[in-house]
Amino acid sequence: MKHGAISSDFGTLPDGNTVQQYTLENSSGMRCNIITYGGILTEWSFINKLGTRTDIVLGWDRLDDYLASNTYFGAITGRVAGRISGGHFSLDSKDYHLAINAPPNHLHGGSIGLDKRLWNVQAESRSSLSLSYFSPDGEEGYPGNVTFIVTYRLSDEGALSIEYRATTDQATPINLTNHSYFNLSGAGDGDILDHQLQISARSYSETDSCGTLLTKRNIDRHNGCSFFEPRTIREALDEIAHQHGDNYFIDRSTPKDLIEVARLREPISGRCLTVRSTEDCLQLYLSKYLSDDIIGKQGKSYPPFSAICLECQGYPDGMNTPEYGNPILQPEDEYYQQTVYQLSQP
Repeated sequence: MKHGAISSDFGTLPDGNTVQQYTLENSSGMRCNIITYGGILTEWSFINKLGTRTDIVLGWDRLDDYLASNTYFGAITGRVAGRISGGHFSLDSKDYHLAINAPPNHLHGGSIGLDKRLWNVQAESRSSLSLSYFSPDGEEGYPGNVTFIVTYRLSDEGALSIEYRATTDQATPINLTNHSYFNLSGAGDGDILDHQLQISARSYSETDSCGTLLTKRNIDRHNGCSFFEPRTIREALDEIAHQHGDNYFIDRSTPKDLIEVARLREPISGRCLTVRSTEDCLQLYLSKYLSDDIIGKQGKSYPPFSAICLECQGYPDGMNTPEYGNPILQPEDEYYQQTVYQLSQP
């Protein structure tokens, strides 16, 4: 009897390397598919009340579609997730200039970030997969030789845990997340405007038209960006639709505790996604830049607002605004973060 994850070929990269897909499955038939290209979560599905399978993350069936896209569907993003303003930062009296792949900023680790790298399988079992990637000094303009290890783990209780680790031989910024797009009705099955969202945050940073983070602002219950109490995306849409994505500062009493940071509920099915994380921030993105001509899995289209991203991370531009959090990893330390997505249905 096989006790490891089920693996299969997912396609071939232009350099001839093969991308593998690994399937994690729990005792109730819940399934997560992860590929070694970008550490991408290509499927998270379960058996619904009708006895058919519902997949709640956007993605594609073919590797070529991932290679051709910059949507970051399901990918590990870094070395630094989010935007670095102006594509530059200073560290130890030295200036670093990074790729400007989202003018005028640097986005998600650069033109060829972790989402576009081939990861190695370090360990696998029926319910877990550990991937590793070595990023050499100077890659995408960042200092330091860095080793990354990301572990996906699926529990019998329906929780998908993602643990991120990194070590370096010189000081460098590290800030990782997963860029999955969720729709609790099912990927490609309508929009998420009537999903109810709650975020444990009383402050946030808006973005400008280029996605650059602006000043930290407090939230009150009359603010359109507030999700401190549950509300539908539709109710907040007029306020947040012009944003690329807002960064929320999580309320926490102890640093790095694994606490609930957000909860997403689909009212018709009653499905609920609870998000717990060790991180100080949550980046909210409502997929406004998707389009009807994006055809995903099973031939379904992904128009604007067809999914929601709940990206747990440190403050994205922390090296330029250290008052909001310091993302610099030192050689004597280990970077660690954990985010757990718990899916439940009545």
